[in-house]
Amino acid sequence: MANLGLTSVEQKGRYHPGRDAVSARARDARLWLKARPESEIVVVAHGGLMHFLTGEWEDCSKNEATGWDNAEYRTYEFDTARVDEDLPLLETPESRLRRGKTGPQPSHEDQSSLRETGLRVWAEQGYAVPE
Repeated sequence: MANLGLTSVEQKGRYHPGRDAVSARARDARLWLKARPESEIVVVAHGGLMHFLTGEWEDCSKNEATGWDNAEYRTYEFDTARVDEDLPLLETPESRLRRGKTGPQPSHEDQSSLRETGLRVWAEQGYAVPE
């Protein structure tokens, strides 16, 4: 918590609740995770944030403002096929099977569409993520 600073409480600038700021924080978190020496890391966060962190938007409206169940865990790896500054993650096939998903994770392009649909549904549920 010492790294957060006052603006995290004030929700301004970097800590604004808007999509762009949340996306930037999620990207920074992926950069930090990628730089860690550990081979396995557990991340605990709200389900809504996990969608931004993982880039995985499938079923993102299954529950209120998230597709994650309470205490659910999923397993991700960095996508080595896509080398770009966003450091995309892919859910492992074993993780997808644990939650009843067969077949591959939706493509990056499909995830973008799922994200926009999900954010619209979240807004309808009263959980708007401002622009």
